Amino acid sequence: MEDLYSMAIIIENKFKKEMILPPGIYCINNKTDLDDRLINLNIPDIIISAGHIEIELCEDNYRVSSVTYDNKSVTEKIPYNSSFFYQGKCLFAIKKQKEKWNENILIKNKKRSQAHDNRLKIPTIISLMMLSSILAICLTHWFNNKIINEKKADYNDIIKRYNQKSEYITRGDNILIFTADNDIFDYVKKELPDYNIHQLNKNTFKKNNNDIIAISELNTKKQIIHIRHETESINHDTSNIPEIFRDGIIIKSFSFSDIIKLINNRLEHKLIRYSVGISNNNIIIYTEKGRSEKTDEAIHDINTDIFSAQGNTLILHREISDNERHPGVYGTDNYHLLSDNHIKFIFDNK
Repeated sequence: MEDLYSMAIIIENKFKKEMILPPGIYCINNKTDLDDRLINLNIPDIIISAGHIEIELCEDNYRVSSVTYDNKSVTEKIPYNSSFFYQGKCLFAIKKQKEKWNENILIKNKKRSQAHDNRLKIPTIISLMMLSSILAICLTHWFNNKIINEKKADYNDIIKRYNQKSEYITRGDNILIFTADNDIFDYVKKELPDYNIHQLNKNTFKKNNNDIIAISELNTKKQIIHIRHETESINHDTSNIPEIFRDGIIIKSFSFSDIIKLINNRLEHKLIRYSVGISNNNIIIYTEKGRSEKTDEAIHDINTDIFSAQGNTLILHREISDNERHPGVYGTDNYHLLSDNHIKFIFDNK
């Protein structure tokens, strides 16, 4: 014979009624179509903001699934003969029918007499007042942080919708987006009317059409990496950067010859022949051998040298297939040999 369970409905700290339940999975006040495995309990006395809750009667405990005020699903395992609370209010308690109700549940949910209220000690009242004050301060701090985080999450989501590389920087209510697309600027400005939106075309830092511009994070700042065609060093004009953002932006410039030296220094002892080309704003190292741990480590170190931080990629590796010309053949369509003292780039931006 299967066990039966008793469910006590508790409203405003009072025993309202008691129900007998067989084992199963129940749903309280479900107004939508029920899953076949659920048994609906129509208890009008239990009204919660989540609409309904689910109860599963297990061997050692009962499990209650509900939705919190911030729309998060929560499942709690509650020992039998213990109460379930929702948003600080006791709604019900469940026990195995053969057991007696826990006296704590009965005492807590009986109406307290006025005489008992009058016996409250002054120190207890003072302690409760102090606790309430501390709780109010904590809740205020939490609520303010929640508003700030939600506001931050909002603009992050909106900007990433149009600028998936997260190429932007913020200063208070000011946001600078690195984009040459005026439509992106207009969309973001329209959807974030409470912010001052600024636009910076990162391609203005190019001195040659074949230059490469990359944006990365460095500590708390944005870093603009400029790989230039010319070998001569240059000073970048920062006047086109709004003044409020200038201290948060670092500009680093390398010539293609600088990159070749980095590659040669890292690969010269790896006993592989390689060539280098440019494609789609990346620098590609072509080899006739497959990927190896040493080659991957060398390319990782080259990228770290360029960005001064890990996790960014400008240099990529590509193995040449059998039907392509091997490194060492001078004058192919998309690269020249570099491993035998040649350092000339052929650009492939098709």
